[in-house]
Amino acid sequence: MADATVREVITLQFGHYANFVGTHWWNIQESSFCYDAASPKSEINHDCLFREGLTVTGQETYTPRLLLYDLKGSLRNLSTEGLLYESPSKKYVDWEGEITIYETNPDQKNEFQADIEKTMVVESEESGMDSQTGDATGELSDKVYNLDDEIVVWSDFLGTQLHPRSVNIINEYSHDADMSPFSVYGYGQSLYNDESFRDNFEDGLRFFAEECDRLQGFQILADVHNGFGGLMSQCLEDLRDEYNSKSMITVGCVPAHFKDTDQEHNVKRILNMALSFSQITEHCDLFVPLCVSKQVWPKPGTYVTFPYLNYKGELPYHTSAILASALDTFSLPYRLDTPKGCGMRDLISTIAFSGRNIAHAHTMLPIPVGPQKSLASLLNDCIEKRPDSMLPLTPHINQSQKLISQAAVLRGIPQSLRHHPLGSPKAKSMFGSSKSSCDMLDMYFQSINPNSVIKNWTLDKAFGTKAPYPNIFNGSVGSDGLVSEGSDRGEGQAREVKETSVLSALGMCAGTGEMLESLITWSNKVDVRKHHEYLESGVEFDLYKEKIESLLSQANLYKNP
Repeated sequence: MADATVREVITLQFGHYANFVGTHWWNIQESSFCYDAASPKSEINHDCLFREGLTVTGQETYTPRLLLYDLKGSLRNLSTEGLLYESPSKKYVDWEGEITIYETNPDQKNEFQADIEKTMVVESEESGMDSQTGDATGELSDKVYNLDDEIVVWSDFLGTQLHPRSVNIINEYSHDADMSPFSVYGYGQSLYNDESFRDNFEDGLRFFAEECDRLQGFQILADVHNGFGGLMSQCLEDLRDEYNSKSMITVGCVPAHFKDTDQEHNVKRILNMALSFSQITEHCDLFVPLCVSKQVWPKPGTYVTFPYLNYKGELPYHTSAILASALDTFSLPYRLDTPKGCGMRDLISTIAFSGRNIAHAHTMLPIPVGPQKSLASLLNDCIEKRPDSMLPLTPHINQSQKLISQAAVLRGIPQSLRHHPLGSPKAKSMFGSSKSSCDMLDMYFQSINPNSVIKNWTLDKAFGTKAPYPNIFNGSVGSDGLVSEGSDRGEGQAREVKETSVLSALGMCAGTGEMLESLITWSNKVDVRKHHEYLESGVEFDLYKEKIESLLSQANLYKNP
């Protein structure tokens, strides 16, 4: 049974790219489970996100407290019951009459999926238990896979079992459809207004909420560039009405690459994001837009360059892994099982105040510490040479913009690499006498942003990057995640990095207002009355102008804070 002091969080995911990010997120959680009772107590309380339950045969399960939504054709080998592979017992029907069975050939499983299936079958035969991933995923994560050409949809690399209520498919629209795509904000609004959808959403939400003893809030991952922006916005409004006292953090997930970049599609994305941004800021406590492209309007821009990553910006499997790495790190404060932990509302209040509730994300993946450089040396160099070493994961935000507030989390720096070696010329620097990495982080951020509201957290536990996390680290990163400048592990050679360090932060700055002003400028260049899909789906011209005015009011809050 979960600890009575656990403060639960319910996760909602809307849209295909958001589910890519969410799949990495859940795989990361499961890979950090420890099944060894002799191991030290984890710093992370997984009961915050996961729930215990029983199958129909009485077997124990441990599944995410999750509702996800996607379109018809987006699942491939994942059943709507949340099981990666159908239980053999489902092939038998309690019927004495004649039976005709029609079967379609399933999509071919990739190597990772095939290995999961084999492992679960063996465990089921040996223990008589239902097919659960459990230790199976942990064992498979030690194997090196190259799945870049195998991943088509997010369920192709899902390693976590889901509750039958978690997976919700929208059959009115098809994934990746050329005809009648789910590409308009108003389509999502109209879908929510359907009574059967709304009843299903509220029933699923109630199922997870009623079994929580101390529900602290909701974390929402959502596509904001298509119809899911409208669907999520309506669900968020319903959430605010029903659970007004609970905290709500929304992460807007935007792909770095789109197959359609003509003017018509670019204009639709501008309209969808403007409407989504406005609605989210009205009903959510904190909104964090995420993308590894430097700009998304008026058209997608160049990708953010990470010095120690070789990722492919056109692959959602790669880009969503980077976003999930940051998400997993900056959300740690309200998932910690240590005195350093805090609630969602405490984290939000550190960043969002005076009416401002849009945050940007920055990250350093990995932190370049290793045999040649300690954390103290790195921070000292950042102050002297490159204070902008954290890279933005929010589009249209520059690295050097002055902070108003920030909450940062550093994880995975070994004790031996935190300080300058004794006798080093830098041993007496400003970081030389610091007792902890948190002290050093406080000193670093206060030195470069002396007038900002700043809160920092540090964890010993590194960020797990085992399979099916993609092989995106370059030759300078060893299997232990430490950086050795100039080393080479071979061009194109897949070598697993088991874990690494990460520094991720949520913050607010004047640039947030400039980002909104840019979106408003491009939105005002579009006459929504000329786009019949929006008017026909309920996006009225006057209401659209009100939403843009609301965004402008939000943008003005970031001027002269």
